[in-house]
Amino acid sequence: MPTSAMSTTDSNHTGACAWCCNLRRAVLRRMLSEGTPTARMFDTTWQNYSEGSVVSPADFSACHRNPCIRVMVGYFVSEPYGVIDAVGADTSDLLQRLTSNDVSAVPPGSGLRSVLLTEKGRIVDVLTLLHRQDRWQIVTSPGCQENVYRWIRRFIIMDDVRLVLRDGLGASIELWSAEQTNIAELFPSLAEREGSWVDAEIGGVQVTALRLWNSAACPTTRGQMILLLCPATHRDAVITWLGAHRAQQLLPDERNRLRIEFRIGQYPNEYSEQYTPLEAGLAHIVALGKGCFIGQEVLERLAVQQKLRWRLHAIEAPSGTLREGETLRTATPESTTSQSDIAGVVTSVAANARASALAYIRRDAGSQLQSEHGVAIRILEPIGTTVS
Repeated sequence: MPTSAMSTTDSNHTGACAWCCNLRRAVLRRMLSEGTPTARMFDTTWQNYSEGSVVSPADFSACHRNPCIRVMVGYFVSEPYGVIDAVGADTSDLLQRLTSNDVSAVPPGSGLRSVLLTEKGRIVDVLTLLHRQDRWQIVTSPGCQENVYRWIRRFIIMDDVRLVLRDGLGASIELWSAEQTNIAELFPSLAEREGSWVDAEIGGVQVTALRLWNSAACPTTRGQMILLLCPATHRDAVITWLGAHRAQQLLPDERNRLRIEFRIGQYPNEYSEQYTPLEAGLAHIVALGKGCFIGQEVLERLAVQQKLRWRLHAIEAPSGTLREGETLRTATPESTTSQSDIAGVVTSVAANARASALAYIRRDAGSQLQSEHGVAIRILEPIGTTVS
C-alpha cells in the first residue's frame, strides 16, 4: 500500500477513535446523570446517544464495529489508600486476634478482607490483608492509615511485630466494572475471592492489583471493584494504559453514583465506629467460629440474640432532595415530621432525576419512611450479608 494511503487510513482511524472516545464519555456521563441501571450502563449495545443528539445509523454502525466505543471498565483516581507493612514472627497471630476474618487460613501469595474492630465490636476500618512471603501488607481506606496504625500499635506488647508506614508516595486507582469477565481480561491471574491480589506489569509499570469487592462474594453487590497500587511517579503511565484498553475515567460524582448502584459502602460514610460489621452487611468477612478476637463476644451475642438495631439499605427518593447525614422518620397518617420517631440516617447520596442513596434503617422501622422534609422514601434491599 502506498505511504499516502496508509497515512490517510491511519488518520481516519485516529479520528474515528477520538470521536468514539468522546461519544463514549458523553454516553457514560448522560447515563450516570439520568440514573441508568448499572447493567445497561456497561452493556455494549446501548450506543444510541451522542453528545448533542441521537447517533445517525451510519455513525452507529461504525461505532458498533469499533471496539474502543465499549465502556468495559471505569477508573477513578482515588485519594491514596494507606499501606502498612507488618513484619515479624507473630504478625499472623496478631492480625488473627485483632480482625474479624480467619487470617490463619491465608497462605503466602494470597489475601483476604477483614474488619478491624473495637472492643465493642464496632468498625475501625475494613482492611485488605496481603500475605507476602516476607511480610503482611495492611491496606487501609483512604484517610484511615494513621488511625489503623495507632490502633494496632496499642495491642503490640511482647509480640514480634514491627509496623512500617509506607512513605505515602504511592498512587491509588480504582477500577469499576459490572462484569467479572472485564476484569479477567485485564488481570487473568487475579483470583475472584475478595482480598485476592496479584503483582503485574501494565504499561511498563509494576502495580499491585487487589480485588476489594466482587459480586460473587455477596448477593447484593452488583459489580466489581479492583484497586491498583503503583508509584505516584508512574500514575500517568498507568492511566494511559487503561485508556488504551477502553477504560473510561470517572469523575467523583460519577464514581459515587456507581458505588451506590453497585451497593458498596465505604469509610467513613457506612463503615465507622457507629456500626458493627453485621449491621453494615459485612458478615461474609466475619468468622465468628475462628476463635477469640477483639469484639467477638459482642458480635456473637448480637448474632445469637438477633439484637441488631440497624441494617444498611439501599433507598430511593423521587427527587434529589436527600442529604448525607439526614435523618429518616416513620410516616403515619396522623404523624408529622416533628412527632415521628427517628428510624434511619442517610449515609451516601447520588442525586439525579431521583435520589439513590444508602442509609442505615432501624430494624423495627417498618416500610413507611419519610425524609426530614416530608419526602416519601422507598426502601430497597438490605446491603451485603448478615446473620440469619
